[in-house]
Amino acid sequence: MRAGRRDALALFGAFCAALAIAGPARADPRDAPDARETFVMDLQKAIRASDAKWIAARLKYPARHGAGKAGGLIRSPVFFMKNYAWLVGPKLRAAILAQDPVDVFENWQGVMIGAGDANVWARLTGEGDRTRYLIVTINNPK
Repeated sequence: MRAGRRDALALFGAFCAALAIAGPARADPRDAPDARETFVMDLQKAIRASDAKWIAARLKYPARHGAGKAGGLIRSPVFFMKNYAWLVGPKLRAAILAQDPVDVFENWQGVMIGAGDANVWARLTGEGDRTRYLIVTINNPK
């Protein structure tokens, strides 16, 4: 074996040993989705599956809704699940599923998921490591 090739193999072996000691490569934490993006992706998954129970568990009661003529309040999970098809109609479903989880409108009121008059608003609630997003308003146009 020629000296140059032997040196290259030794260098490659040293490189592989260094990788084995360092452990698996970790993704840059900035690449991981934040809580808001994760919430949007989880909401989209629930909408695709028509998982009213998952959504009901993430409503801040009483939540407001803009469905019907005057809108009103969603006072309980039972009311939400019973009226899911009416509260989460086709236009709202389409708007939520079209939402880019990275590009969500946010202001002092919270985050808006959807577009125009078909959207849900969610706010970060809780303290410390117990914070999570809860839906405070559902706007389902007719």
